[in-house]
Amino acid sequence: MKKGLELRLEGVVKKFENVVALDGVDLKVEGGELFAILGPSGCGKTTLLRIVAGLTAPDEGRVYIGGRDVTKTPAYERPVSMVFQNLALFPHLSVYKNIAFGMELRGLDESTMERRVSEVMELVRLPYSEFAHRRINQLSGGQQQRVAIARALAKDPEILLMDEPFSHLDYKVKLELIDELRRLQRELRLTTIYVTHDQNDAMMLADRLAVMNNGRVLQIGTPMEVYSNPASPFVASFLGEANILRLEASEGYARLDGLLIPVSEEGEIMIAIRPEHIKIGQAESGDQVSVEGIVEDRVFMGPLAKIVVRVGNQKLKVYSESRIIQRIRVGEAVQLHWSTAEMKVYKPEK
Repeated sequence: MKKGLELRLEGVVKKFENVVALDGVDLKVEGGELFAILGPSGCGKTTLLRIVAGLTAPDEGRVYIGGRDVTKTPAYERPVSMVFQNLALFPHLSVYKNIAFGMELRGLDESTMERRVSEVMELVRLPYSEFAHRRINQLSGGQQQRVAIARALAKDPEILLMDEPFSHLDYKVKLELIDELRRLQRELRLTTIYVTHDQNDAMMLADRLAVMNNGRVLQIGTPMEVYSNPASPFVASFLGEANILRLEASEGYARLDGLLIPVSEEGEIMIAIRPEHIKIGQAESGDQVSVEGIVEDRVFMGPLAKIVVRVGNQKLKVYSESRIIQRIRVGEAVQLHWSTAEMKVYKPEK
């Protein structure tokens, strides 16, 4: 079974008039890897994808696919297929015609096209006999998404690019397609780059991910590595949820509502603490920070509850087992504690 090609970007810059969309991006995606690019709207992630596809030319830098410089190679000559956010399906054509569209343009004969369309429809679990001759407007949103993926696979690419492909689907259909994409990607060993602003999509899907903002890659790693050791407050708050505290530190301590928190930085600092790392109740050991606050809100989230506690002029979010709602009331004073080892301390971002 073949393996997808390695992708490498070196110093890629792209500007649109006075707006810097990509600011010297370096990136390496291994062959056969499912790699997510995560960031807010306008961070440059779709521009990056279009440069890889050959649909947009970089102002500076190089793009390599399988070790070959393709920076000036036109899109139709790159071993790449792209699934667009809006799917770009033809509603007046059948499923078969949509999937075969690119092959018709290349002049493939009917028997070859029929065999290939049947193969990719089976891969995405749309049986040929049942769906081939349906029109696009006769399909559900999830089925249309499968057609878009099948059309991309029909080209037999070495790299599959996906631009927020599941953003318009309801939650359960999205989860089903995420599982399907993972299955397909591992079965085909296809290098796949998945662009999203949804942190849950990225963490569920990716072997590794890159967090972007303002045209720059801020951190790359496995979802667990980036979640556990975020490189900045932005990464901490964008991948997962985090309490970000702005405090003043001197002589080895930061002050939070009269509490001294041991830190190594001096001056203005930012502390990030994941909500699941904060516990309600008395501290259990000496290496823990303990502070009192007032419950402002409590939200049932199924197996978990989110408790919002005001400490001085700061608000802390706490994740706990949902049954805690039965014994904690809004307006009640509670004791919070967390281990100093779970805190991440940063200098303010510029």
